[in-house]
Amino acid sequence: MKKIVFAFMLLANVAIAQPSVFHGVSLSIAHLNEDVKGEYIWSDMREIDFPVIMHKDTLIMKSPYQTKRFVNSKYRRIDSETEEWQSTDEDGEKCWVYLMDYDDATYVRVEYADRAYYVEIQLYD
Repeated sequence: MKKIVFAFMLLANVAIAQPSVFHGVSLSIAHLNEDVKGEYIWSDMREIDFPVIMHKDTLIMKSPYQTKRFVNSKYRRIDSETEEWQSTDEDGEKCWVYLMDYDDATYVRVEYADRAYYVEIQLYD
């Protein structure tokens, strides 16, 4: 049921061009593991409270640490739970944005060449 509601909200967002605002409830930050190529070392998930805004091809994360804006371009559905966008942040740095909708939680993951962010998002009540 959660997946149906979430998919409907994303489709409605595109159809009526209104931003979808989610509640970022936890955050994990990673840096690239220098010993294992392509692997990240993740921090523990920290509870946090900030808005995550999705609008057309734009993702905005307003964490207490910084506000980051990502413009998404090339899209690909990886599997039934994961969507992927090739993106660029406001500094022109290339990255990948993933939306992962699992049965127990929904996450946004942003991966750069040397760091990554993993944010659990929920609908505002």
